[in-house]
Amino acid sequence: MTAPARSLAPGPSAPANPAPPVVTDAMLVGVARRVSETRQLFPPGVLRDAAWDMLLRLFIANHDGETLCVKDLTLLCNESPAGGVRRIDRLQDAQLVVRRTDRQDHRRIVVGLTEAGRSAMREMLKAMLVVIDERSPTSRGARMR
Repeated sequence: MTAPARSLAPGPSAPANPAPPVVTDAMLVGVARRVSETRQLFPPGVLRDAAWDMLLRLFIANHDGETLCVKDLTLLCNESPAGGVRRIDRLQDAQLVVRRTDRQDHRRIVVGLTEAGRSAMREMLKAMLVVIDERSPTSRGARMR
């Protein structure tokens, strides 16, 4: 008995440029949470950029529908009050954050991301997600073949 004949015609091929995976805000917030949490593994001052920590915390808070006042943000990022205000000033000068009076407690100043700040964080976290994906064992295995 002979084996069935195999067709030499090319089969359906994969698209030349597969569609990029859909990246959701929830995925980006997950990356932001992991980055923020893993930075806590290092002693204070070793990975020192309170502005980056503030942007991460504000991105997460924005997604969770929470607000952060200047004092909360400063404490969360292990900054002195004066240092925290200086970092927020720099972020505001760069038009990444905005300060406003808290509607419920007019003594508090709330800090939030501007649209430019949210957009910049989305792009930065997307880039980090791509790096994470490229370094995953399944991606390496697929590229090595």
